Amino acid sequence: MFGSIRGFGRLADLEKLRLIHAHFAPDAVLALSLARKLRIPLIVTCHGSDVTTRDLEIVKDGKLSGYRYLFGREQLFEYGSKFIAVSEFLRKKMIQSGFPQHKVIKHYVGIDTSRFVPRIQDRSALNDAPYILSVARHTSVKGIDLLLKAFSIVLRSNPTLRLIQIGSGTLTRDLKLLAKELKIGRNVSFLGALPSAQVLPYVQHCNALVLSSRRTSSGAEEAFGLVLTEASSCGVPCIGTRVGGIPEAVVHGETGFLTEPEDVYDLAEKIAQVVSNPDLANSMGRRGRELACDVFDLRKQTRSLESMYAELL
Repeated sequence: MFGSIRGFGRLADLEKLRLIHAHFAPDAVLALSLARKLRIPLIVTCHGSDVTTRDLEIVKDGKLSGYRYLFGREQLFEYGSKFIAVSEFLRKKMIQSGFPQHKVIKHYVGIDTSRFVPRIQDRSALNDAPYILSVARHTSVKGIDLLLKAFSIVLRSNPTLRLIQIGSGTLTRDLKLLAKELKIGRNVSFLGALPSAQVLPYVQHCNALVLSSRRTSSGAEEAFGLVLTEASSCGVPCIGTRVGGIPEAVVHGETGFLTEPEDVYDLAEKIAQVVSNPDLANSMGRRGRELACDVFDLRKQTRSLESMYAELL
């Protein structure tokens, strides 16, 4: 509650630590006391909601960790060595929110391009019909309701197309009811949350991956959209909304399409374009793979991160 590390701070092994790297700003505030006691650098990676969510919403949420963050944020700004933003969009948001500009840097989260690879064959047991894929939590910011509405439009000209949705959350029941109301239940499969290893084959064999995120009243916004770069690495065309950092993961007209947020007709049109034009989809997939290997490769990003560590040690 008060930021004291108490008995934990007396552990002998802690003296071996040379640097702490915390993920999400509220967790970094909790690590601050330890970093100070050991007099070692503290690097913080912000991932989105820890920056874009308004202070009032944090207070209304009522979590002790949120109160601790608001109370200790200025101390974190002062002591923190570097603050990493997972996108250029988030970097700008962080500076606007008061993070010290000279300490804020952009560093994309890396993906394993040796694991996320294009499919070896055109068909698999799980791809007996063409499908588009959504991998997202069932929360408002992900805009899955927009995707369902757009998909109902696409089905008019592509009646055999399927939508596979992987994820879970507070809106699961509402989303299933919406699919029923739209009379698209037979073409939509909600698989729930799955381990990463089980998700990968679905990504590799889909016709397109869609992330239809929106801006929310709380201020929460998609900071990047890692699933888009994973799909691109698999040679899959991606469709996303012009929200937050998504335009940094999708090159419009090259690796996929960007659509206007909340515009279900625009989203439906772009989905239809990709699924009805295999040559276009293949071209976008190849360019997406190139982008993933050039910009988002895990090994390159890890070397860059290690260089940041070295500067502080």
